[in-house]
Amino acid sequence: MPVGLHLYERISHNNRHQPFKHLLYHFVLPYSNWEWATVCFSESLESLKKALQDALWRLGGIPTEHRTDNLSAAVNNLQDVKEFNSRYAEVLKHYGMRGSWNFPGNAHEIGDVEQSHYRLKMALDQELRLRGGRDFASREDYKTFVEEVVNRRNKTRSKRFEEERKTLKSLPNLRLGGFSEIQVRVSRFCTLSARKNVYSVDSRLIGEKVTVRIYAEELEVYCGGQKVETLPRLRGGGGHHINYRNIIDSLLRKPGTFAGYKYRKDLYPRFVFRLTYDRLVADKPHEADREYVKILGLAAKVSEDGVESGCDNLLKAGCVPTSKIVEERLLAARPAARMTLKEPCVNLANYDDLLGGNGGN
Repeated sequence: MPVGLHLYERISHNNRHQPFKHLLYHFVLPYSNWEWATVCFSESLESLKKALQDALWRLGGIPTEHRTDNLSAAVNNLQDVKEFNSRYAEVLKHYGMRGSWNFPGNAHEIGDVEQSHYRLKMALDQELRLRGGRDFASREDYKTFVEEVVNRRNKTRSKRFEEERKTLKSLPNLRLGGFSEIQVRVSRFCTLSARKNVYSVDSRLIGEKVTVRIYAEELEVYCGGQKVETLPRLRGGGGHHINYRNIIDSLLRKPGTFAGYKYRKDLYPRFVFRLTYDRLVADKPHEADREYVKILGLAAKVSEDGVESGCDNLLKAGCVPTSKIVEERLLAARPAARMTLKEPCVNLANYDDLLGGNGGN
């Protein structure tokens, strides 16, 4: 009983009218055409592992065979003799499924599944047209929309599905963990590398060997058994996620390194910060790096919103936003501390006792 896998490009937008770039994992039982679709963001093993388990537990059983196309997350395509990679093989073993894949350029090998992929895409597109728009208030709303479409389609397949369900094996007691784990050392630049991407972490981790749990959509960083960071997972390779707050202490000690920093573009958290640096370069070229790093330090340690507002007002007024002026404005904008007076608690019975002790006369 083969099962198909397919991922395809986005079909919707979020409420800010920005493309919601995603893929869909599509699981199909070819006899009954029962299906399930899950939103994911890459063809990584973690995405495949989570989506496959979501489908199996939704199905309530395990088919004999799971067939994929030539996903690198499942199939080792770098060898002359193809085989499943060890981590995907562990998933198949846990669920007692036989694995297989179709050969490139031979879509007819899973023609029924490919047809289901096409039909699902058409159904989703038609539902979006009837809905009158492709904007969704949240990712959860979009997920619910996809599930509703799939559930309606499955209702037409109940008779054959009941036949097919009798052939399914029982689920194990527990799902597999949804992450892979690696150990890396944090560089002197407060960065670590995971799956061909670079991430910044807190400067106190420099030189430490940390454990990184890689999930489908995020990374968790552990040091000494304690979780110290949660980072959004980047898609693809060659990317970087640098949080200026992680490296600001190093920059304040050596502001001269700012000019040659590899990921300098990530040190402009908002557009106004870039405008501020450009104005400093134009008016104070020899002090620009030092001044900007100090301003960035104020954003990290005091208030990013406050620094943005202060710099924006100075630029609009035609002034150079130096760190001293920005800091003064931050301090002036702080609400004055108010003294809170407590209402005294007076026990009048003490006065009665005192008067009584004097005889009351």
